[in-house]
Amino acid sequence: MEKRKIRQIVGTGGIGKGLFFLSHENEILGRNESRMAELSGAKDYCKLHIVFHYMGRLLSPDIEVIPIGKVGRDEDGALCREQMKNAGMNTNWIEESRRHPTMLSVCIQYPDKSGCNITSDNSACQEVDSEYILKAVRELKVDKDSVVVALPEVSLESRIELLRYGKKQGAFCAASCGTSEIREFVRLKAPRMCDLIALNQEETAAFAGMESIEDPDAAKAAAEKILKEFPHLHLWLTVGAEGSLLASSERIIVYPSLPGIKVKNTGGAGDAGLAGLLTGFCLGLPPWGEKNGEGYDAGELAVLLAGMSVESADSIHMEIDWEKIQDRAAKWKR
Repeated sequence: MEKRKIRQIVGTGGIGKGLFFLSHENEILGRNESRMAELSGAKDYCKLHIVFHYMGRLLSPDIEVIPIGKVGRDEDGALCREQMKNAGMNTNWIEESRRHPTMLSVCIQYPDKSGCNITSDNSACQEVDSEYILKAVRELKVDKDSVVVALPEVSLESRIELLRYGKKQGAFCAASCGTSEIREFVRLKAPRMCDLIALNQEETAAFAGMESIEDPDAAKAAAEKILKEFPHLHLWLTVGAEGSLLASSERIIVYPSLPGIKVKNTGGAGDAGLAGLLTGFCLGLPPWGEKNGEGYDAGELAVLLAGMSVESADSIHMEIDWEKIQDRAAKWKR
């Protein structure tokens, strides 16, 4: 990943809130099953909000962080916009919809702290169409000094439009993609518009045409398959508690998970890791462990953020800042 002087990060994806239900059993909820669960007071948020929260906190005001999206004209939408603004984001491109409510997600969390989500597809986010994306990126003058980020929970068509425009303008283009979208994502040649793709275990398996990804060795094999077809890519592949991989055609590095974690909720950990990786890129941190002194590389910053994020019951750890990251990094490196 070449170093650039980045002036702005522009992205689209889901903005909304969610509910956590805590299952008393680790067995996955069955298709026809009805189960009692505890309604948690933990706060859940959607993709764009999570990723951009950390970048807003860590990069603004030196680098402008600009989400493109829509929320409903309701209490949840107003709260999300306020939180995003307080995190340092430019919220001028988050519009209120009169027709649809703010996106709502429901998460089922199992006793082992893993979980799954179901998210409304009839929310304000469905109004983030290609026309709205193009209007935003043209007015924001996306160029080679920009990073564009395309995240799930808005239409795949809109996200590909963002990537296409960003690539044409010379921006650094990053994306993630849900498991159910992978086949269409590849068919539409979206990986060729990306510089970086971030995937979890299920998404990686779907992309590589493998049955499952259970450990870093399997993730490495998957990365090699993907990079054989798309050799220009960088891949950030998470393998849960087993760690993460940063992979390119030149090199693959396995990063173990942050030690000493007291897990409260794994929701949002992958998003926090992606935010850390992109933050490191924007700051010019080396991506391949080629550090000077006692610093850390971009992959290690991703590991730090992902690890620290799961120590909050909420899917955004609102207390993370540079001081806490530096303190945790110092303890990690001893």
